[in-house]
Amino acid sequence: MYRPTCFQWGFYDPQMSGSIDGTDLEPHDRAINRAYQSKYKCSHNSSSLFIGNIPPLCNENDLAQIFPNAIRINLIRDIVTCESKGYAFLDGHIDRNKIYKFNEHILFIEDVASKKLFGWKPRRCGGGLGGKKQSGQLRFGGSQRPFKKPFHINEQVKQRWKYLEKQKDQYKKNLRSSSCHGQTRIHIDQVKGFESSIFIELEVILQDNQTSEQGQLIAKDLCQRIGIQEKKSY
Repeated sequence: MYRPTCFQWGFYDPQMSGSIDGTDLEPHDRAINRAYQSKYKCSHNSSSLFIGNIPPLCNENDLAQIFPNAIRINLIRDIVTCESKGYAFLDGHIDRNKIYKFNEHILFIEDVASKKLFGWKPRRCGGGLGGKKQSGQLRFGGSQRPFKKPFHINEQVKQRWKYLEKQKDQYKKNLRSSSCHGQTRIHIDQVKGFESSIFIELEVILQDNQTSEQGQLIAKDLCQRIGIQEKKSY
């Protein structure tokens, strides 16, 4: 039942992330209570990756050189001082197995949690992932600070984990509608709890004399006609 990251659980729970092994049953700092009380609405951020641990001297041009295949890089700056806050959002393809550095300073790469995790609360709301012990808001469950494997998981913890998973599954129930266009079925899923809430699936019903390649061409043609652009892979 143990999973080292929130991304493998599929949900975010402030109390769980405030625990080194995810087994705490009582909040141990005020920020956790604040996270439960706060209301957070995901921003319309199209980026897929979060870049952290960015040194103050690293700017947008430096990041563009470090990530040459990035389509868009948004370095977050203070609205008053315009100084870098030390993190950025990136859209595009990068090699996740590679170590990226700026002046020998290793950059931290993570999926954008608001897109992947049900119940996500950012650091400003008392949640987040990672951090430093000195800040008093250390959060586990990210790839930088994964949960440590518990020595013992009692029944109360198991029941809490099951409850959180059940909440996630209930919240993510799909609202599916279907229609037919020629020999293609179009399924539209509205998924609650995620920023990208609309998913379209095309199902081509092949005739006996048609190949799978012909089916792909039929689907591509329909995508073009309804204005869906194919995402290029790098």
